[in-house]
Amino acid sequence: MREHEAIHAEIDERGVATVTIDRPEKRNALDPRMIVALRHTVERVAETPQVRVMVLTGAGSAFCAGMDVGTDAACSEEELITSVAELIASVDQAGVPTIARVAGPAMGGGLGLAAVCDVVVASTDARFGIPELRLGLAPAVVSLYAARRLGRSVVRSWALTAEHVPAAEAHRVGLVDVLCAPGELDDRIKSLVDAMLRTAPQAARTVKRFLAAQGGPSGDDIRSAVSMSSAVTAGAEAGLGMTAFRSKQAPPWVPRE
Repeated sequence: MREHEAIHAEIDERGVATVTIDRPEKRNALDPRMIVALRHTVERVAETPQVRVMVLTGAGSAFCAGMDVGTDAACSEEELITSVAELIASVDQAGVPTIARVAGPAMGGGLGLAAVCDVVVASTDARFGIPELRLGLAPAVVSLYAARRLGRSVVRSWALTAEHVPAAEAHRVGLVDVLCAPGELDDRIKSLVDAMLRTAPQAARTVKRFLAAQGGPSGDDIRSAVSMSSAVTAGAEAGLGMTAFRSKQAPPWVPRE
């Protein structure tokens, strides 16, 4: 049963599940309802006994541009950021091997989703970033999970510059495991899926659960990140940044040339 028209999952006869964020007109940015629907879909797929591999992808020319900051949320800042944390944790804790298929932008929460997959396959036209500070927002939750894969120094650099990072650099620092030409993306995914299907399914689930439990953010870390991000999101700078974004203007802290 599909919970949201822009989130869907397909499971083939081999037990390969493809979970797709299907909102290409918004570069697959996630609104509040999509965040919840994607988490529920990931959890449902991971709990399906016949599923052996999960591929997370985006429709069109983007993986996921993060949260849709142009949409007004019908919930508090804390509730929204908690929902994002729960989504990323659902992918991180999924009981089956996961592959991120990344083409185009993977920004903010999109980067977080890719970072917690077991294998990240990206085309050379992919780009990554933690751009929240440009809008007066705080990327604390994403940074917690990204730091486990990239290390604190890389995450500090990416978060504090808020720059877009090309796929080749993301590959060099370890976010991307497999880098390929755009036309080779699906072939590389197929090769990885074939390799995973040659592993014993129950043993793979056991090892996946074991590995997911190693070195992840603690509950206190996540609560602290949610609290800090919520406070920043409720602040004056976030309001100014969101207003500037919606009007397609530079926020007031950007120096004028």
